[in-house]
Amino acid sequence: MAQESARLAQFPAPEPVRYVRKGVAFALALLLGMFGAHLFYIGDHRRAIRYLLLTLAGAVLMALAIPVANLAFFGGGWGGALVGISMLVLGAGAILSVYIRALQDGVRILIGGV
Repeated sequence: MAQESARLAQFPAPEPVRYVRKGVAFALALLLGMFGAHLFYIGDHRRAIRYLLLTLAGAVLMALAIPVANLAFFGGGWGGALVGISMLVLGAGAILSVYIRALQDGVRILIGGV
């Protein structure tokens, strides 16, 4: 009996099987996809962090666009206004591109599995 225990101790335990529900992953992709919630759920942490960071970068750009546009409005000239609008468009574009990608992921989850 002791020999059997010693022999089994040499082999690592198998990884537990993780079940993922397609409906939950799809709902997360629709509602919180721009933050990578569906990817965290299915276990693809690297892509999920990429989605999250890109969304946060877009939000920071949009938040910084407001003071820049304010300065332009109160005497900064057209240059400041163009910079503010550019920052706003770039930030919104980053968030929109991540969300479109999340919707594509959601459809792929439903069609092809996780």
